[in-house]
Amino acid sequence: MIILRKIDTTTTSGISNHSELNELDYADSGHTGFQPAGAYTTVSDLTTLSGQLQDDIDNKPDTLLELTDTPSVYDEGKFLKSTTSGTEWATISGSGGTSFHSELYELDYASSGHTGFQPAGDYLTEEEFSTYSGTLQTQIDDKSDIGHLHDDRYYRVNFEKFILNTTDISNKYIDLLMAPKSNDSLNLFVDGGGKGLLDTDYTVSGTRIDWGSREYDGILEIGDIISTVCWY
Repeated sequence: MIILRKIDTTTTSGISNHSELNELDYADSGHTGFQPAGAYTTVSDLTTLSGQLQDDIDNKPDTLLELTDTPSVYDEGKFLKSTTSGTEWATISGSGGTSFHSELYELDYASSGHTGFQPAGDYLTEEEFSTYSGTLQTQIDDKSDIGHLHDDRYYRVNFEKFILNTTDISNKYIDLLMAPKSNDSLNLFVDGGGKGLLDTDYTVSGTRIDWGSREYDGILEIGDIISTVCWY
């Protein structure tokens, strides 16, 4: 038995322009044999670049002398020393190191390990010390010997200042805190009037300075400043 089937030969409409299709990006397109977009070096670029690199490698210095900042010839038994302008050969003493003490490390006094050295400081030479000590001895020799007369007492200095008030002017005296060891060991000064004269401008008795019936009587006023200094 023969079965006949009807075939639909009608043409369906579609998109004939590739750019109007969906999923055209590289990941979703399903294409094969394509290169995703990116920054690439071509074979020609690579050949040129590798050729330049190879030339640089072939022309590189192979020995120390071919470097631009080293000596042009070797010098046996010397070491290469750096300088401010490049390098130079330098002499080695002994089995190694340097013959220049100043090129060593730890040259400060504390780290050097030296013995018998004096650390840096402000010192006198023996000659300078002898000069100074000789001058001092001369000054000592020129002083009075211990046989001179004195009373074997030590004295201190007393400074006082007085601003005269009504009572002082009325009394015509002031009292010191300490009595001078002697009347002539006291010096009295009036601000604006200079130094007073003992027994002429004032008298001293114990701790009291009295100007009654003296030149200061009638001259000193309230507010005048008297300064005294004396040994006691």
